[in-house]
Amino acid sequence: MKSLSLKNKKIFVFDWDGTLLDSMSIKANNFIRTIVKLVEANVKNKPELSKDIDILYREFSGLPRKILYENVIMNLGLNVSSFNYSDFDREFTELNKSCLINANIFNDAYYFLNYLIRKDKILFISSSVPQEELNYFTNKIIDDCLIKKFSGIFGSEINFSKGKEHIRFILKETGHCMEELVFIGDDIFDYNLSRQAGADFILINRKKCVISDENICHAGSLAELEVLIDG
Repeated sequence: MKSLSLKNKKIFVFDWDGTLLDSMSIKANNFIRTIVKLVEANVKNKPELSKDIDILYREFSGLPRKILYENVIMNLGLNVSSFNYSDFDREFTELNKSCLINANIFNDAYYFLNYLIRKDKILFISSSVPQEELNYFTNKIIDDCLIKKFSGIFGSEINFSKGKEHIRFILKETGHCMEELVFIGDDIFDYNLSRQAGADFILINRKKCVISDENICHAGSLAELEVLIDG
């Protein structure tokens, strides 16, 4: 595994779903339900449809929502233009709002964020979730004292998405350099986005999945990162 010191890092950029918020299983189920409703009349292999969508969702999770949606539709062998993305987005958002309101910030995330605040680090959230929806959930789920400590909470919109665009904006706004920033996420897409931006990255691997790429620095929890800051 690649080693990474966080001692001189000033900016900590966090993915939202699966990194700070324990939401991935709920969002996967919501995505499957919404896509099934949208496309089931157009597929032949209906008994396997939910399973196929689940596999595709996990494969492309981390991409901006519209791109994720398009990848799943195409890999089901369907024509993207045959379906209305706005209908999908509206139903998926409403389903998330009804189900995710009971999701919680991971315990290790709360502890680590407060640890970083005591260390005078600069905190950001960078998510593939649309901005309006991300604002809704962060305001509902993160307590007022903690949310005020974030210097920015960025969702993904056209021409301003998680990865290179968010990171460039953060560096410009803060006046810090790339070497002082680290992005923390929970999947390979987050790693790829960080690599494309030229930023250091740590993968939070709570499920202890096998990480085959030796270039990826990873930890089993956010709490494990303290030694990389203090060391």
